Amino acid sequence: MKNCLTYALGKYLREGGYLLVRQSLAARMFGVSHWSPIRLVPHFLHMTEDGVVTQYVPTEEQIERHSRNLVLFWLSLWHFDGRVVEGGCHVFNERFDCNIPVMQ
Repeated sequence: MKNCLTYALGKYLREGGYLLVRQSLAARMFGVSHWSPIRLVPHFLHMTEDGVVTQYVPTEEQIERHSRNLVLFWLSLWHFDGRVVEGGCHVFNERFDCNIPVMQ
């Protein structure tokens, strides 16, 4: 099983550092209302002691596929093929203006 939580938690347990939690960008991806339960979906990142933030994110193909189908999105929370990127949410996908600061 690989998702943002298993990636960040595994890295935290192996290397130490910090486990970061922020709101998922799913709410922006689906354009849901302010009261939607999708806004409760968290995204987990890892930050090293010297401030390097990494995260496990879906591939562009998965973003396209899942943005059209809410059921696929929910199922993908348990496991998805993704990639590890360095940086905060701005590196995840330029289509979503995240405006969610990563505190360092």
